Amino acid sequence: METNIAASSRRKSHRAFFAILISVVFSVSYNFSRFRSWKPLEENSNSLHESLVTDNKPKVAGLSCPAFPLLEQSQFEAAQQELVYWRDIPDDSQLVSPYKCPSHGNQTRKFLTFEPDEGGWNNARMAAETAITMAIAMGRVLVLPPTTTMYLLWETTKTSKKTHFGFMDFFPLELLQDELAGLEIMTFQEFLEQEVLTGHVLANPHTGEPLQPPGGKTKWDGSLNNWESGRQGNGQELWQWWRSVATPLPWKYYECTAVFPKPSHECDGPTPWNAVTEVDEQRMRDYMQQILQQEPDGSPQPRIRSYDGNPTAVDASPLDRLAEIVADRRQLCIYDRNLQEASVLHAMGQQSESTTRFLVHFYAFVFMEDWRHDIWLKRLVRDHLRYVDEIQCAASRIVASLHEKAYNAETNPEGLYHSMHVRRGDFQRAYVQVVIPGEALYEEHVKDVFEEKSTIYIATDEKDATYFAPLAQHYNLFFMRDFMHLLEDVNPNYFGMIDQVVASTGQVFIGTYLSTFSGYINRLRGYRTRKNNPKEITTGNLRSFYYYGIPEYADKKKLMQRYHSVEQAFWTHEFPVGWRDLDHGVTNVLDRRRI
Repeated sequence: METNIAASSRRKSHRAFFAILISVVFSVSYNFSRFRSWKPLEENSNSLHESLVTDNKPKVAGLSCPAFPLLEQSQFEAAQQELVYWRDIPDDSQLVSPYKCPSHGNQTRKFLTFEPDEGGWNNARMAAETAITMAIAMGRVLVLPPTTTMYLLWETTKTSKKTHFGFMDFFPLELLQDELAGLEIMTFQEFLEQEVLTGHVLANPHTGEPLQPPGGKTKWDGSLNNWESGRQGNGQELWQWWRSVATPLPWKYYECTAVFPKPSHECDGPTPWNAVTEVDEQRMRDYMQQILQQEPDGSPQPRIRSYDGNPTAVDASPLDRLAEIVADRRQLCIYDRNLQEASVLHAMGQQSESTTRFLVHFYAFVFMEDWRHDIWLKRLVRDHLRYVDEIQCAASRIVASLHEKAYNAETNPEGLYHSMHVRRGDFQRAYVQVVIPGEALYEEHVKDVFEEKSTIYIATDEKDATYFAPLAQHYNLFFMRDFMHLLEDVNPNYFGMIDQVVASTGQVFIGTYLSTFSGYINRLRGYRTRKNNPKEITTGNLRSFYYYGIPEYADKKKLMQRYHSVEQAFWTHEFPVGWRDLDHGVTNVLDRRRI
């Protein structure tokens, strides 16, 4: 990434040119002086353009992998197209936060920094998604944390020694800031050098002198371990200092819902952003009061259960949508004027009495008052915050090979297969609720789901192959280890993400309840609903099952086959509201330069 201000200006110029080009190519008429509201298309207007396959498609759209000599090219290309669930909706790329001024000339830059979550990759991914969507919702520059050693991502090979990672290694963030008008990104080093040490932000209020990081150090890349967080080591030195100078977000996701009101105060000289007023804040509090009044006995469970098989419309009123999303939380965390005025907000990654992590799905925490803001944010994650091409292309190799192995001219001419995720490893110590012998896994959870002799791809951290012997007697099993000849050029720390992508393509999927790894597989499957099972777009239902180890979890087996509302503990699995009906309205709304 270029690191100077001139480079940033060039990127902004490129975005402006790209926006003009898109508006010409797709005949989109924007009124740049009055893009304050949504305007429906006339009945005879063209629908929103989508360009999954074009000669000049944006860099994140579609998937085009280098030819791989061990695979037949047409099969490899078909596998690539099978993986693509993300859409290229040009108008979405041009939308920005509702708090951004129409004119950028008088805009004050504000920032959101965040720490990597202290858990494993999927916990860190979950928290990063939440931080990224909050930055976009707020209209703040997203400051990425330094690269770090992440829990369990420390494998090396003769050809791959990289063990320090940043979120740019997993998501195409550098490309996204060139595509998305609503996203600007800086590295932590850039931020310290260009904004903090220059005194542009957080200067000493008494002397005006710039802040100095510990030891005057600005390059922290590769010196942190995410599991240490701010407790010890270099993480303690950096994050304890930074928490003391930035404005920490005090929001506890399990106690409150983060609410972003539609601002009623428009930009002016003293306030160079669209500001939330006391009236806006009170409107949010009134919503919450009305929701609590629906619980005469003080229990949220009847309300939560009322959504089973009965989803709230994505374009419903703010009150109706919020009533579902709050779950059993009794408070709102409102993005109010005080938080708006803070130059730097900081999201922590450590759980303690005085700090909070964001171990929550972004869509179960971040609530935008205007439904169009809300659904746009969810589409941004679906269509842009996806795994990088190296991961997707490696997964495509396995998918192409799996189809070939599953193929039978008479019984399986399409080469279809099912998939599973069997979490063992440290789960056997931490979550005994899902510990189960291999024999019971087959008899109680697999036998009645997968047809005999079918092909199954299993993503697992179980090293003992004999655990799967009961399944092997009935199914044609494949694991990542069977495809290592296709992955010799891939960093082994990507293997978990590759496993997720491959497992998400099974016709039917069985996952491990309580596993965020299985949870994300289901969300990827949900994103593919539009292509694979369009009848379930508005329900979010999936052909997925969960296995468990205790009778109390018997209702979890078919949990993903019927709509259900978000509820605590949020991390245990993913929820249909994260992927259902996300394209609602994109075919009858065009004038959406700013929402």
